[in-house]
Amino acid sequence: MAAGIVMKEMECIPNMHFIHYGFPIWQKRQEYNMLNKFRLLLEFGCMILLLILPFTHVDKTVSMKQVSSVIESYSKTSKYEHEDTKFIRKYYHLNKEDYQSAVIYKHPSTMEAEELSVFYETDENKQKAIYDKLEKRMQDKLQSFKGYGQRQSDLIQKGFIFQKGPFIFLMVDEQAATLKNKIYQLF
Repeated sequence: MAAGIVMKEMECIPNMHFIHYGFPIWQKRQEYNMLNKFRLLLEFGCMILLLILPFTHVDKTVSMKQVSSVIESYSKTSKYEHEDTKFIRKYYHLNKEDYQSAVIYKHPSTMEAEELSVFYETDENKQKAIYDKLEKRMQDKLQSFKGYGQRQSDLIQKGFIFQKGPFIFLMVDEQAATLKNKIYQLF
């Protein structure tokens, strides 16, 4: 009698038929629905990943050696001279403790304006101070060539200072834009 009642209740539910092994179809549908839910979650996760991926930035660590090698290779073709800390102290008014490392190349003649400088400093306060000193260096160079060195003055005015991560650059050269692009490729 109890089996008859259960059978009667199941007959009231539409599409309730017994299949092999005595499992009703609705159990198979539940398994199918779980697979669909899993597939939908997987697709949703992939979609989120594809939307977020272009906005993520992998911070590539670039060393001073890599940056200076780009400038050094160019300076060899331009026959620039490598300058030391005395030059930095005299013309940039920066002491050794004001920066972690620096590389400076300039034209050997004092009558030429070409100069390439790279400073590496991780402290943001010191970075700002270095940036200000580089701007002052550009103004001083422009002032020193004012009136008689039109080509040099134009070159200084086309020169620029920029910062990329902990690196601060001063570039006064005909090929400064090309060098900047090569440096940006490192990052």
